[in-house]
Amino acid sequence: MIQMTDQGNVNNNAIQLQHEAYRDGYIDSGNTGETRQAVLAHTQMADRMRSEVTLDTSGILGLELAL
Repeated sequence: MIQMTDQGNVNNNAIQLQHEAYRDGYIDSGNTGETRQAVLAHTQMADRMRSEVTLDTSGILGLELAL
């Protein structure tokens, strides 16, 4: 089961859920690759979304989008 904290913004919640969709739930040697793929995918999703919806980019997401 995926547990997450409500970010108070449905769009940011969607990005967080998209990140978790790349994870298989196992702690193993594949975690580094999963995390890299998940970060890249959720950052690309957020980049496409930010021109159409309100995102909270005050945290890590803002740093990722700045890269």
